[in-house]
Amino acid sequence: MAKNAVKEVKYTPGKEAVALYQRLKTKGYKSKFDPDIHIPMLMEHFAEGRDVMSFCAKAEMCRDNFYEWIDNYPEFSRAYAQAKDLAFHLFEEQARVGMNTPGFNQPLWALMMKNRFGYTAERKIRIKKMKDAVTPVDQFNVIKEEVSAGNLTAAETTNMATFVATGANILEKTEVIKRLESIEERLLSKDDI
Repeated sequence: MAKNAVKEVKYTPGKEAVALYQRLKTKGYKSKFDPDIHIPMLMEHFAEGRDVMSFCAKAEMCRDNFYEWIDNYPEFSRAYAQAKDLAFHLFEEQARVGMNTPGFNQPLWALMMKNRFGYTAERKIRIKKMKDAVTPVDQFNVIKEEVSAGNLTAAETTNMATFVATGANILEKTEVIKRLESIEERLLSKDDI
């Protein structure tokens, strides 16, 4: 064999891989949805902190098939939403217990929360009164109320105020453009006379 020659490696699939392939060939690559089997399996799987890929492996299906079930079977879609909440609760509980446990890997926990649940260091703000606040002045007053009630941090207040100021700026410029167009129309109509 030459000095730089690459040694050929032969792959021999294990018994489990061969058995899975045979089952897939027999039943087809799309699993048939059975609510009595798959919904409890989904709930149990997510309650243990596992994810979609893990469920698909256990159910012997692909992710495309999984998301087709979400689209086509409302009961599976509802179960999936609830299963995600179960998994989220498990991860929250791990953090609660982990805070007092030496060696708790907080960066790994935060990364998993971010990737699985969209968890961020910054919270999402929902201010119900903002829906009814039409003008920038109304919006500013809603923010002022929230700050007074202690519902917003300084950074959140700054972000919200910047958002309102940007909206006011856009509104003001839009109004100026409308007025200019109106004046231009009147001037052009006078020239036509």
